[in-house]
Amino acid sequence: MHDNECTAYNWLSTKGIQSDTAADTNTLVVTQMHDNECRAYNWLSAKTSSVPHPRIYYCNGDFTNPKNPPVIIMEDLTQYQIVSLFTGFNRAQLFAITDAIATIHVRSILEPDDKWMFDLGFKDPSMETNFVNMIHAMGGMLKQIRPDMFGANVDKILESMNPSLFQEKLMSKKIFPVLAHGDLWSTNLLWDGDKLMSIIDWQIARASSVTEDLLRVLVTCVPVDVRRAMTSELLAHYYAKLTELLAVEQRQVPFSFADVERSYRETLPSTAAQTIFAAGMWINSPVVDGPDKPQRVEEVLQRTKAILDDAAVALEEQ
Repeated sequence: MHDNECTAYNWLSTKGIQSDTAADTNTLVVTQMHDNECRAYNWLSAKTSSVPHPRIYYCNGDFTNPKNPPVIIMEDLTQYQIVSLFTGFNRAQLFAITDAIATIHVRSILEPDDKWMFDLGFKDPSMETNFVNMIHAMGGMLKQIRPDMFGANVDKILESMNPSLFQEKLMSKKIFPVLAHGDLWSTNLLWDGDKLMSIIDWQIARASSVTEDLLRVLVTCVPVDVRRAMTSELLAHYYAKLTELLAVEQRQVPFSFADVERSYRETLPSTAAQTIFAAGMWINSPVVDGPDKPQRVEEVLQRTKAILDDAAVALEEQ
């Protein structure tokens, strides 16, 4: 979300990181993310689909014209609820999220060409550089505050980061590209009981791997034992749902279930890197506020350590 991203940059600037350009960086983040979110909403709204996103009445991402303000006007969603990051999603909700991810992927698979891959995502390459720098800074912070939990596992993940290579594989279809929300966690999923009503905050929407969004949810929004127990079942459900949805369009899934399993293993390190960033941000934000704040911080750190450990094993097996 915009405010959280800027909070992260502000926190880093207080530590002497990018302090000379913090204001410019914050402006870049806000403008680039708002612009990409507008492009994502406009793209999603251009065709009828079952993707659960808000109804958009007006969306402008251009900051250059003061007479045409850069705002998003959407339907009122205040009647819906979010699930606490620490309570975590229940089984029914995890299946609902998996179904929604399949509908998002169908929307991009049915596109007649690859134009959407270039239309969505950040236009300024410095955004990627800044994000990588922040992940490294957050990793250093985690190692400093909890050296008993974070050390070689953080270093291994940071050393493995290569966003440019990942992008090249997407564009060459060595990694099958689908639309990813990119920031799928509890505050961006709105519910009526166990029914997923809307997915919001599409600022980081872009082409990515088929397992990125599901991994993001499982790693950040449920306890470690739930993630490890349900991952295989949810991957199988995702593929079955995708097969069902594409059959309605008289299409076949353009990759095998073995490809999904491979994508899961290959996406673990980048998910771990994203989680380093999320954890560093959350433990320095109101996300963990409450009478049980120490327990909340510990839960975030435990989830982060677990994905780092799992990703390190995946790297060794590659």
